[in-house]
Amino acid sequence: MSSSDPQTCSDLTSQVSPDNVLGVGRSLAQQAEDIRAALQNTLGCTVGPCGEDPISGIATPVFDEKFAAIIDRHVAHRIELEHAVTSLRAVAASYRIDEAAIERSFRV
Repeated sequence: MSSSDPQTCSDLTSQVSPDNVLGVGRSLAQQAEDIRAALQNTLGCTVGPCGEDPISGIATPVFDEKFAAIIDRHVAHRIELEHAVTSLRAVAASYRIDEAAIERSFRV
């Protein structure tokens, strides 16, 4: 499996250890938050016509559809990250890491 191949949540949790679980969880939680903030900035964004030419009016909805599809993919990725963070919290607890330490580490 190359580093660019998609990984499942169980793949990720099998790669953590008591020494790195809090750092991995923090990193994924931060990525999920960064994506959430970026997506918040896209609310209401649309592609407007580039001019008054006849093609702009036809092309604009196509660009909006592509834009929406890209946003949907990022939303799905954020949800995957959030699920991974939830799983990593459980893994950290199974390592008997103090709940306060888990909470501090995973808070973004």
